[in-house]
Amino acid sequence: MIKRGVQWARGLKHRSLMKLAVINVLTDGEGTCRSCGQGDIDVLTVDHVENNGFIHRQSFGIRSFCGDKFYRWLIHNDYPDGYQILCMNCNLKKEIVRKRGTWSY
Repeated sequence: MIKRGVQWARGLKHRSLMKLAVINVLTDGEGTCRSCGQGDIDVLTVDHVENNGFIHRQSFGIRSFCGDKFYRWLIHNDYPDGYQILCMNCNLKKEIVRKRGTWSY
């Protein structure tokens, strides 16, 4: 019987490889944030270009459509258009700017 720690480590390695594959495809091999050029894989994330991530997640009827489930979906659907790689800072900045344009303070 394999210990849970070993199974967890194998799963983590598999998820990291999936994330790296998605990042490489969506950045045409550059592996960096589309906005600022950050290359640290730990802070890179997939962004819905049209700001429709909430609607996309709702269409699956599940709340936790993120991480490895999302990477798997992108891979199995041959990386459809509408996604880019941003670092967490640029992703947050994009959302702040979007909300400022929508909301009046």
